[in-house]
Amino acid sequence: MKITITGNQCGKKALTMPILPYSRQEIEVDETPVKFLDYISGFVGDSKTAETLLYFLSLIPSGNTCFGYWLFLHGHATTGKTVFLQLLDEIFSPATIHVERTLFFYEKKSKAKKLHPLLEEANEKLLALSDDTTNSNFDCILNTEALESVLSDKIRPSAQYIFSSNYSFCCLKNAPEKVFSKLIYIYLEKQIPQDKRKSSESIIAELRPEFPIIIKFLINRYIYLRDELHGIIPIANEHKVNKDFFTEFTEGANK
Repeated sequence: MKITITGNQCGKKALTMPILPYSRQEIEVDETPVKFLDYISGFVGDSKTAETLLYFLSLIPSGNTCFGYWLFLHGHATTGKTVFLQLLDEIFSPATIHVERTLFFYEKKSKAKKLHPLLEEANEKLLALSDDTTNSNFDCILNTEALESVLSDKIRPSAQYIFSSNYSFCCLKNAPEKVFSKLIYIYLEKQIPQDKRKSSESIIAELRPEFPIIIKFLINRYIYLRDELHGIIPIANEHKVNKDFFTEFTEGANK
């Protein structure tokens, strides 16, 4: 029997997510996803950031968006962002959805801001991914109104949102506090040397045997986040500083 996830929709009617391709027997194996944890540590570069990221990832199999967090991965090319998103896509397929950047970003010179539609598809998904690593437009601005719509109580999909960007400095000026306060901003500074780069295919193949174990690990971490941390993801001070600097810098750049 393949497992299904029932999302906690903040007191509203729970939604049943797509069936994940893992059996209960596979997930109940008492093991630790050692290779996955090593990969995460190498991806972000330090243990505190890895902890923050893992707590966010734990929200994905929960189907619970009540805590309202969203993740922004920012950094230069060859820092592993796209490979990371492709890995998550494989782990949680078919419960993922790819979000076009134009739904959440608009160009500074544009007169019209495209607001986010209801995204009915996201009501039946666990993870929404938006990868902007191929765009080098410095005038790209985050549409906080659109993002607020999917973080609000009125239009609350089950999917967690992850955005990734190389060079587009996305302005958070005038962002509603509930949008900014729930932003987990991770700046990836370390570029991967060419002789140590791996393709997404090889990384996915290496980690695939751990996929069911990863699901169980994240579910257990979510339970701790919900019951012991009361939904508050611990964020290292350096990332709080990076987040403030990122916002101040982009506000000045987009005036």
